[in-house]
Amino acid sequence: MYIESVYAVSFGSLKNVSLDLTSGMNIVEGRNESGKSTFGDLIRFIFYGFSGKADRENHLSFSTGIAEGSAIINCGGKRYRIERRCVGAKDSLSVIDLDDGSSCFAGKVPGEVFFRLPAKLFTSTVFVGQTAGRRIDGRETSEAVENLLFSADESVSAKKSLQILDKGRVSLLHKNGKGGRLYTVDGEIGELKEDFEAASRSNGEMISLRGSTAELSERLETEQRQSETINKNLAGHRMLEIRARRKRLEDAERDYREIVAEADAFRKENTRNGFFPDREYARQLEECAGAIANAEARRKEADSLLKKLERERDAAVADRDSAEKKRNAEKSALGAKKATAIAAAGVCILFFIIAAAATVLMFLGKSELWILLAAVSLLSFAGMVTGFVFSGRISGRLKELAGVGSDPVGMFSAQLELIRPQFDRATEERDKYRGTLDTLCRKWGMQTTSTALNELREVLKRDEELTAETEKRRLAYVGLKTEDEELSRGEPEDDGSEITLPAGFDFKDATRKAQFLSAKLKLDAEALKRNELRLAALEASVREPAEIAERLTALEYEREALEEQYRAYVLAFDSLNSASEKMRGEIAPRLTEMSGKLMGAVTHGKYDELGVDSGFSLSFRPETGNGGRITKGEEFMSAGTSDAAYVSLRLALAMLICGEDRLPPMFFDESFSRIDDTRLAAMLKILSASGAQTVIFTSLDREKEIADREGIDCGYVRLG
Repeated sequence: MYIESVYAVSFGSLKNVSLDLTSGMNIVEGRNESGKSTFGDLIRFIFYGFSGKADRENHLSFSTGIAEGSAIINCGGKRYRIERRCVGAKDSLSVIDLDDGSSCFAGKVPGEVFFRLPAKLFTSTVFVGQTAGRRIDGRETSEAVENLLFSADESVSAKKSLQILDKGRVSLLHKNGKGGRLYTVDGEIGELKEDFEAASRSNGEMISLRGSTAELSERLETEQRQSETINKNLAGHRMLEIRARRKRLEDAERDYREIVAEADAFRKENTRNGFFPDREYARQLEECAGAIANAEARRKEADSLLKKLERERDAAVADRDSAEKKRNAEKSALGAKKATAIAAAGVCILFFIIAAAATVLMFLGKSELWILLAAVSLLSFAGMVTGFVFSGRISGRLKELAGVGSDPVGMFSAQLELIRPQFDRATEERDKYRGTLDTLCRKWGMQTTSTALNELREVLKRDEELTAETEKRRLAYVGLKTEDEELSRGEPEDDGSEITLPAGFDFKDATRKAQFLSAKLKLDAEALKRNELRLAALEASVREPAEIAERLTALEYEREALEEQYRAYVLAFDSLNSASEKMRGEIAPRLTEMSGKLMGAVTHGKYDELGVDSGFSLSFRPETGNGGRITKGEEFMSAGTSDAAYVSLRLALAMLICGEDRLPPMFFDESFSRIDDTRLAAMLKILSASGAQTVIFTSLDREKEIADREGIDCGYVRLG
């Protein structure tokens, strides 16, 4: 069996790369980081999958996060293709027979099928990694080799089998005789015999309790039926109340929707030009009408006053000429009187001056005439004053006459000038509000104010009535709906079935009966429970004699079977232990002999005796100077010698497990770097002569040069 080719779809740093191999020796050379070791790990992945999370994370593709590859193998001329793909933690595998394209070996590990080695032994024998991976995990490998050689199945552990047999033996009877199933069965048999005697002595109470329990159960059934009937009627009564309440709710909702529809229809009917009047519109109409009436009243009042003043002014104008003549005559007479008075006053002034001067002279001249002249002066002064006073009175009268003569017509004219603007403003205001009123009327499609106001009052009155009624019905509906929502919580569903209550059904009486039956059911149920608990306690402690006898017989039969099984466990344990010890005694000598022969061939006889312990640690026996030999540990070997020894041990172990003529492919990754050229040449000859496919991964051209020099036929692949 050999591998024809390996193809990396996506694995670590490899992507869409293939490696073709021959059936003999293959040298794969490449510089460091060229993917040599990755190809080795890919082969292990294809045949065995990843060994764990760390292994998986180290080899998922750097770019895709996927590990995928395939290999074509040839088994005696029959070819297969193995495909494996890992995405995250999900692994998929298929093995295809290339002769017919069918899938085969489903559920099996390809490495175990074709290499005939489990994963642990594969890495411990024919898959030799770099320096850190050359040593063998002794404990696990030793046990796996023993199991494989002993049972032909690595998963079947002789050691575990012995442990299982011993565990089974101990489970039946402890070594001290104080535990195990046999000990337990003996104890149960003794207890059952005591129980059988106790059960045979007391069954009377159990019989009485069973009768009482049956009577209580029958009574409970009767009371339960009565309670169910009454509760059914109560539930029906409640459902009828619920239906009545919901009927009231439906009626209220219908009434509410009807009034809403009526109000909407009324508003739609009285909507004109897309407008339905409201209180604000009515207020505007009323204000306009009031303003018009007020302006019209003020206009009429001003017009009446104007007409009255005009008449009075015309009458005053008609009387003005005759009155003027009278005033002018009086004014002429008064003017003459005034002139006479002034003239008299002037004469009096002159006499006063003359008399006063003469009086002074006479007084100075001491004439007696000064007294007479003084009297004349006084009289002249009095006349002067009288003339001026009289003249002033005449002037006042003249002024009065002048005022009376011009006032009536002017007064009327002035009043007319004051009233006319009031009349004009009232007229203007009336016309303005008439225009506004006409606009408002047209807004609702009306022509006259009186018609609009009358109809508007009727519409608004009806709208208010509808609004009030709508709100009233809405509140009634909302109240019933809220009540229904609150009461509906926890209410039973109405299935719509017909409900018929018995004639003369009395809700209060039925409620009392239901409460009474509920209390009685509770009491009877408690009594039944007490009986059942007591009966259960008795049945648990005082079992039926027949049942105990049946169990006792079964245990006695079981005891006989357990004794026979115990004897079989002891016999099997002793036999397997003896065979396992014999196998372990045969493995080490054979492995020591085979690995020593291989090591002697590699070292040209210098180290032809190797020691291998149970943990696969090596020792060697070199010759001493006097022809004797001395045993030394591997720590006394050089690095190259140690590597050669462990490669020999791996090859010997593979031959021991698989047979010298049926070796699987062997893989070496930088495994010969510390071995000198002479020993490497010998090692390559041994590997070539084994007949097994060999794949050597190296970063040097040494292996190829030595193979060519020694005439070893090999395939050569250069990576990178």
